[in-house]
Amino acid sequence: MRVEVTVDMLKEAAIVCGPDSNFHKILMQGLQFEEQGLTPVYLFDMALGVVEVTTEERIDKKYN
Repeated sequence: MRVEVTVDMLKEAAIVCGPDSNFHKILMQGLQFEEQGLTPVYLFDMALGVVEVTTEERIDKKYN
């Protein structure tokens, strides 16, 4: 099951875990999506214990 997490939660995790954490990389990917005019969506996969970033447009399949 995947649940959406907020940017604020990721920013807090990035601060706690330090500059070499993957949270910084995920936030940077989200910024790249925003620069391309897309809406980033951050998801936490509870089964795998990982955070990923995708776009609202991809979820809604608006890009096709």
